[in-house]
Amino acid sequence: MTAQVGFFPFMGFIVLIAVVLGRHSPSVGVSTALKVLLPLATVLYTLYYSWIYPLYVSPLRHIPTVPGFPLWGQFLTIITTEVGVAQREWHQKYGPIVRYFFPFGSERLSVAEDDAIKQMTVRNPYNYPKPDRARKWMRPVLGEGTSKKQTCSLCV
Repeated sequence: MTAQVGFFPFMGFIVLIAVVLGRHSPSVGVSTALKVLLPLATVLYTLYYSWIYPLYVSPLRHIPTVPGFPLWGQFLTIITTEVGVAQREWHQKYGPIVRYFFPFGSERLSVAEDDAIKQMTVRNPYNYPKPDRARKWMRPVLGEGTSKKQTCSLCV
């Protein structure tokens, strides 16, 4: 299983490296180290999490995936078409379980198989926890108890 590091902790670590490098190097100051390392770290972080991770490292990489570049994902397709039309077309073309991307390599699963949905929502919901964002989004719609027990088949 791969560990993912958030952007701000990663950048904090880079700042720490820049400060240590700037203080212990006679030719490089802290401000110079920050000016070089912060943009470089931002580019490398974005490259890794929006291209390398989803295509080569992610545990979901073997699931049929909608073609496209993970940096911007299928977000424009989703917001410019009628609700569910894009996903329906993807399921017709790629099968009952499809992986697609939101911007910056954020992976999503779309599940259109009755047994899989029943497994995730009724038979064994505790093995399929929802991300915090999905839980917060679903709480006003479904209520507190439902959002804790059941899972969102689109948000993995």
